[in-house]
Amino acid sequence: PPPPGVDPTRPASGTTRSIFDPDFRDGYAHNFNLNIQRQLGSLYLAEVAYVGSAGRQMMAKVDPNQAPPVVGVTNSNINRPYFGINPALTTLGQAKSIGHVDYNALLLKFQRRFANNFSFLNSYTWGKAIDINSDNDGTVSFINVYDIERMHRGPADYDVTHTFSSSTIYEVPWARNQWYGGWQLNGIVYLR
Repeated sequence: PPPPGVDPTRPASGTTRSIFDPDFRDGYAHNFNLNIQRQLGSLYLAEVAYVGSAGRQMMAKVDPNQAPPVVGVTNSNINRPYFGINPALTTLGQAKSIGHVDYNALLLKFQRRFANNFSFLNSYTWGKAIDINSDNDGTVSFINVYDIERMHRGPADYDVTHTFSSSTIYEVPWARNQWYGGWQLNGIVYLR
């Protein structure tokens, strides 16, 4: 049989995850960097860089029907803004373009070009990622939608402050020009 029809006279109730802010805007990001490189002799290179990005108008789920905290109220549902329309109407998951994320990092690199059977590349990153909501998988995760900046802005869940990586290549000189030669030893270290 066909599914039941929608009854427009029935009042709204329960929870929803599918309303959009009428002023919703597409998110955007700005990326920027500044690099300074210096060659040291004929084999070595040093680099210092600043890298940053700023995402704005990112999608975040809020609840326009969230009950503000009031001391002494035993049933917080009566403080919901739309309680008077229908007491059974609870969470309204609304997509708004209020999210933002900022990333700033200092990068250091020291490299030796391949010569005399050996090369290496060392790099270190000191960075900080800040947002208002790292885990926004379709549910409302804000504790207080009335003061999002003060209550939720902070280090992102994916923030990694220190990252170090080092890679080396050493070409074994043994039997280099033979059909069974051309061996290398390689190593990679990655710490975060």
